Amino acid sequence: MNRSIKDKRFFLFLLTCALSCAGARAVEIEPVVNVSLLGGQFFFEGERTSFSGNGDWLGAAGMKFNDRFSLIPTVTGKYRRVREVQELIGGGFLTQETLENQALIKGIYTLSDRWKAKLKGTFKNQMLVESESEKLGKGLYDNNKLGFGLEFERTGTVMKSMRFGLDPYAVRFIHYTYLASGSSFGSEIESGVNTLDFNAYDGSWGADWALGGKTTLSANTLASYRPYPDQKRVTSSGGYLPQNRSDWYGEAGMSLLQALPDISSARLQWLSGLDISYAALVSDQHNYDAPRTRFNPGYYDYAETHLAPKLAGRFFGDLDWALVYDYCVRNYNHRPIQDTDGTYGADKIVLTTHSISYSLKYPLGMGIAVVAQGVYRQSKSNMAYEKTYRYNYTAQHYFAGVSWEY
Repeated sequence: MNRSIKDKRFFLFLLTCALSCAGARAVEIEPVVNVSLLGGQFFFEGERTSFSGNGDWLGAAGMKFNDRFSLIPTVTGKYRRVREVQELIGGGFLTQETLENQALIKGIYTLSDRWKAKLKGTFKNQMLVESESEKLGKGLYDNNKLGFGLEFERTGTVMKSMRFGLDPYAVRFIHYTYLASGSSFGSEIESGVNTLDFNAYDGSWGADWALGGKTTLSANTLASYRPYPDQKRVTSSGGYLPQNRSDWYGEAGMSLLQALPDISSARLQWLSGLDISYAALVSDQHNYDAPRTRFNPGYYDYAETHLAPKLAGRFFGDLDWALVYDYCVRNYNHRPIQDTDGTYGADKIVLTTHSISYSLKYPLGMGIAVVAQGVYRQSKSNMAYEKTYRYNYTAQHYFAGVSWEY
């Protein structure tokens, strides 16, 4: 049976079990719907495109069965027809079109006045158009994600929330089998059949503190073990070990929000924020460049730091706005630089990315609002060879349209 069909059937089975366990009592239901449709243009490396569009959608229903148990099924999705670089199989790829849909069901059980237990199941389908010859839904890197999660949350006064979570999930590339010999990828990507598929076992912790009346501090950590069931480890001679690849990923971050003094003349309520995060990936997989007979140990390892100040607020009681600047530095600890012809150098790759994003929203009534958003992104590195991954580019887009909330 097709893996995609099996994943969907299992998710529906989970939903049926949750509803059955809740009993036959009357249920209080609170629906939520949010849809946005936008159009505009995007630019990549100075090339302007014709009119394009994107959309987002969300449907949810808060289902309260009694004072202790609630269920929240949610369906979300987004469509993007824009050139953007996305992280895939060890580096950045230029994608042309993206369609994502996700179904999530979360059960919340109140254990006491301060403790809650949350159990969730999720299924996500992502379709990516990476080359001009591909069609939406037939992309080489289309994938499904099936996951579960268990979280315990403690609420309080100064520490508003503290959370512990366990989230196992599996990612399967539904159309990918193998890449032809002579491709720009290393031999490790050809070491099996479903070499991109991986499982993940995430453990997380997060907390929010109220530091006075106008300041909030949040912190989070995550540790993830990610084995690849069908990707063999490559050797220094280009052969393969019997052991499969496994990665360790970790991240930690802090976020500070500070409400700023109101400006009565503009009816401005606003706040400032700062997000700081650090992430690292350590893999036991290496790279073997067969055309150049070069072994690159630790090829997938990297460390990444983000620093993102932001402002958000509301003008004249109606106009919501947000402005975010994100500065990111990624160091590939062992991946060497290459010239445009592929000749290796001694230094390791350092990638720096600057991103500026903005959004505006003005309500018209009856849940309808006019919205606008845009992004400018510049990525630079000391890596000149880009036949495999994208390291250097400038991209921007702007879109405007309407949204509806219920």
